[in-house]
Amino acid sequence: MSELKVLVMSSSQVGSQVSIHELCHKLGLNRDTVERYLDLLDQSFVIFRLPALSRNPRKEISKSVKYFFFDNGIRNVMIENFKLLDDRNDTGALWENFLIVEQRKQLLCDRKPLNTRFWRTLPGNQQAKLPGVHFFGCF
Repeated sequence: MSELKVLVMSSSQVGSQVSIHELCHKLGLNRDTVERYLDLLDQSFVIFRLPALSRNPRKEISKSVKYFFFDNGIRNVMIENFKLLDDRNDTGALWENFLIVEQRKQLLCDRKPLNTRFWRTLPGNQQAKLPGVHFFGCF
């Protein structure tokens, strides 16, 4: 049932930078296990990984990642929250997840590469566009 715990923890962090170290600590699992479970959820099209943009390719591996759900409904089931948007405290995360998934679908329909990255800089600087690379800013 550890896979389910990883899914529940990642559900509560949708749209946020996910720390594998923090997941390991909270779940009492080792890093390889958590990464294997996240990879399994990715391969089964439950979640997908959005890496951080880094100008230094060596650091890109160690940079934070975000995980998004292909279906917000699955996320809502995992956190047991079916309230209307006006009554939720995670409306921003739901919208961010929705927009990222829709952008991904559009890129697939247009047969464009899925090279979307998120870029986080100082507060206030939320997004940027460069030719050939799709960015999504953090809030």
